Amino acid sequence: MAITQQFARVSIEELEKCRNDKQALDDVISFRLHESNYLDLNWANSGLQILFEKSKQTLESQKLLDLALNSDKIVNSEWEAAPLNDYYVYSPITYVDPEEVQRIAGQFGQVDVNSVMSCFPESLQEANSLVKLDFTIHPRTFYSEYLQQLIYFYVKAARFNAAIITWWD
Repeated sequence: MAITQQFARVSIEELEKCRNDKQALDDVISFRLHESNYLDLNWANSGLQILFEKSKQTLESQKLLDLALNSDKIVNSEWEAAPLNDYYVYSPITYVDPEEVQRIAGQFGQVDVNSVMSCFPESLQEANSLVKLDFTIHPRTFYSEYLQQLIYFYVKAARFNAAIITWWD
């Protein structure tokens, strides 16, 4: 089983409940919200950061992508990683607050996915080398799909003034 990055879109009230109640946080990371409030980013995280840099996205876009993927704000410091419904959480559970979600979504709205993907060489071997992985298909397909999903997820969260909780499981 691969370790993948997960995102949950939550209201301000749900975030506050998670910050104060370990069971509420367990419910979120156990996928008990409506499925449309979750995004499985697989292991696209580091590759997207490489692509933003290589495609010469603005420094602000790169910083906000890093924040979107790697927030350091812990949701609930009392929650301890443990087996959960036959799977594990392998990272701290962090969040991006609604104000940051707004900034990220605004910047993501200006990102041209095709421009980001254009930095990939045509050669499969060279493209794999760029993202330091070994795909059997061209990685442009994989990363394009996940970047579009990430952008949509943040834009929708911004529309609802939501926060985003993220973890690796």
